[in-house]
Amino acid sequence: NGYGVYLYSSPNNNIISNTISTSGQDGYGIYSYLSSENNIVLNTFYSNSVGIYLNEGSNNNLLTSNVIYSNRAGISSSHLGYNILYNVITSNTIYSNGTGVVLSPFSVYNLLTSNTMPSISLWSYSTNNIAINVFIDIF
Repeated sequence: NGYGVYLYSSPNNNIISNTISTSGQDGYGIYSYLSSENNIVLNTFYSNSVGIYLNEGSNNNLLTSNVIYSNRAGISSSHLGYNILYNVITSNTIYSNGTGVVLSPFSVYNLLTSNTMPSISLWSYSTNNIAINVFIDIF
């Protein structure tokens, strides 16, 4: 249980080429809170509740070229009414999770492109750009 990486009010980090497994249904590979302009690149996330979780104030982050599998959700954002803005989620391979990507109603102006994943769940009035993704559960 717990967090592989916990970002709290922590901008401008590079999280590159790590393997993160919390081995628990309550754990998070990366939990981001009030943390912007981070690069999360070339990581592998498995056996977490959520591979990458974006909470309040997690804006302008780059999530690219990650492999995310065997989690309840691959990438998810807060559903508690906090804005999660301008993140770029690109070129990730997401498979064998309960859900691929979940964006809450307050996740707006995010870009999801060139990902391979089984699904994207958008709640209510999300305003995001989704383009050139492959929707298939590859395993």
